[in-house]
Amino acid sequence: MTEQQKATRSYTLTITCPRPRRTTSDDWHIQPERIASTLASFFGDAELVLTPRTVRLHIRWVGQLCDLDERQRRMATVMSCLRFDVPRDHAGNYLPLPVRTDLRETATRPSA
Repeated sequence: MTEQQKATRSYTLTITCPRPRRTTSDDWHIQPERIASTLASFFGDAELVLTPRTVRLHIRWVGQLCDLDERQRRMATVMSCLRFDVPRDHAGNYLPLPVRTDLRETATRPSA
């Protein structure tokens, strides 16, 4: 497979983890526009879904396969920016366990 063919692969990544408690008494930090703005800072076009029990990040992109550990670190940073109580280690943030990661190749565009 050529480098051009590798670059035209499309991927979908979904990362799901338990929803940690909020560190604020109000919901201002998790309003839809705040979530969208924070996501755009770290991921560009991505979707973050909050349920009462989970946090789910959904990302689609075309190109090279990404560093999944880096994507999880960025998701933890996003959650921290949204004022969730994200555990921290010496290197920075990490996600509450258990973390489920689903990576799928969704399509390959034909190269010219």
